[in-house]
Amino acid sequence: MASANRMRQCRVEGCKGTARKRGWCPKHYERWRKHGNTYYLKAPFTDADRAAAFWQKVDTSGSCWLWTGGTKEEGYGCVNWAGVTRRAHHVSWFLTSGSWPRVLHCLHRCDNPRCVRPSHLFLGTHQDNVADMVAKGRQRKGERHGMARLTDAGVLAIRAACAAGEAQATVARRHGVTQTTVSRIILRRSWRHV
Repeated sequence: MASANRMRQCRVEGCKGTARKRGWCPKHYERWRKHGNTYYLKAPFTDADRAAAFWQKVDTSGSCWLWTGGTKEEGYGCVNWAGVTRRAHHVSWFLTSGSWPRVLHCLHRCDNPRCVRPSHLFLGTHQDNVADMVAKGRQRKGERHGMARLTDAGVLAIRAACAAGEAQATVARRHGVTQTTVSRIILRRSWRHV
């Protein structure tokens, strides 16, 4: 009876773990289940291995080197680098310059979010990033802005109604905005692009 109650040792040579399934300890059983080998040890990835895997997912056939892996956040490529999800163009910058763009932003000359070509990337401050966005016309303004209550046609209608002599308060009620908003539209302090 004492031998039946005695716990068995894992059948892998040198392992002192307690046998559970198939005579293996949980660690060796999981290695066998996942990899078909109880002795499987995953080789640690080096930066050179990660770099090779990274560049395999880059299409270099065009002027922009396009990231063919996963994307998120408005089309920017993303990649798992040493357990951390990073943007693909940041990894490209790191691989070519040797440093991560920590304080500064990594900007695109080509304005293509999937591009990872090092010559198309440059570093800049947050202010540089915003100025670059405005200069390239990517700023969300007018009806493209997520908080916009009016359309370009509505703004033109407001200006036409007020030019015809209609009271700003009446126009504001009809369009579901405040009188201050109507005044700012007429004075071109807002919606200047229309």
